[in-house]
Amino acid sequence: MEDHFLNNLRTRVTYGERISDDCNIDLVAPTASGELEIAVHTADNAVIVPKFERDGMIHIPPTFHPSIRDAIRFPAGIADYGEVHDFFLQVAQLLRTSLKLPEPTTFIITAWIFAGWVPEFFAVLPILCVTGSNRAHAMKVFYLLRELCRRAIIVAELNPHLPTELGPTLLLVNSGLPKRVQGCWSACNHRDVYLPAPGVGLKRLACVKAIYGGTGDPSPLWGDEVLRVVLLPNHDIPVMSAADLAEIAAEFQAKFQMFRLRRLQDLAQAGKVSCPAVLARSAITRDLFAVLGGESRVPQLLLPLAENQLEAAADWRAVDPMAVIIEVIWIPAHQQDAIAMLELQKRVNTLLAVRGETTELSVREVGWKLRDLGLPRRRTAKGMSLRFSRELRARIHELAGQFGLELPKPEFCPRCAPAQIVEG
Repeated sequence: MEDHFLNNLRTRVTYGERISDDCNIDLVAPTASGELEIAVHTADNAVIVPKFERDGMIHIPPTFHPSIRDAIRFPAGIADYGEVHDFFLQVAQLLRTSLKLPEPTTFIITAWIFAGWVPEFFAVLPILCVTGSNRAHAMKVFYLLRELCRRAIIVAELNPHLPTELGPTLLLVNSGLPKRVQGCWSACNHRDVYLPAPGVGLKRLACVKAIYGGTGDPSPLWGDEVLRVVLLPNHDIPVMSAADLAEIAAEFQAKFQMFRLRRLQDLAQAGKVSCPAVLARSAITRDLFAVLGGESRVPQLLLPLAENQLEAAADWRAVDPMAVIIEVIWIPAHQQDAIAMLELQKRVNTLLAVRGETTELSVREVGWKLRDLGLPRRRTAKGMSLRFSRELRARIHELAGQFGLELPKPEFCPRCAPAQIVEG
């Protein structure tokens, strides 16, 4: 009786975790009954056990409601996958042949799948936005993703009662969320953000997601660093049988499980990997480079994603009022002593309208944004204006660099001229 009581005190239900730098555990379902066991990976080997004891703590698998267990596929075991580069290409080829998608699209989806197996590498969890006019096409994509992603659940809505403690991959087939709900889930996608849970506890909602939407741009809803893919209207995606999908899961889930266990062991070194410049401009591509282990052949795999992110960022900047203000004042700052606020407001609204924006900024709103940018206005006899002092011009150049704007570089401007190499 006493031994049983002490064992209960030392028991901990685990959903998978990093025990130490050299030991990681996760959940697998190695038997036909579907009973969960624990995969243990250390520097020496990998084994599957019913329970795992370490430092006086007994880690045991959880017990789920049958509906949750039926919805989630756990790996049947762990298996070697070879080189990361080759495994990545194997998954991308599967997506290409099964879904008839172009190669750049398959590379973006594949990178997102890999990210979902090690969300611990990300401060903001990646979201894959699948846009298109045909929901049936998206469902075919989601059925395949369910077999490849970690603990994937196809859901009709985002709800705090979902089992997010499992760290699932949510495949959302309905993106028509109320603005307040969407804002909450977007904020909770950052690490260590909590919501009140029933009773007196706290709950984290952060989890990797794929979201199907219409034909609009998802960036205003989920941020400018989402991964975006488009399913064309005439895209005929083949139907895969349940047997085919189960066979894919049996082959790939075990490999991904081993990939996760190995990469968690290197988590402490992730930030020390030198990222190529072409991938360093986006937080997602930097993190993905670390996720894939920084192998020499990895950057070429992430180039389509890097290009996708750069295009998305450029589209976002094109209608960001603060970036537009810098664009508008760039030439006047090089040619004039000042610009009146009324003239600046007119130019900003004109440029936004040319780019499809219908909202107009008032003079006061433009002034507030100038203040937030660290560009103070001055009152003159003719009204408020922005006077281009030496300090203000330096600030404008600094802001142009921070926004990543590609603007004309007048030869007479010492800040725009390329650095001269002095010989001798």
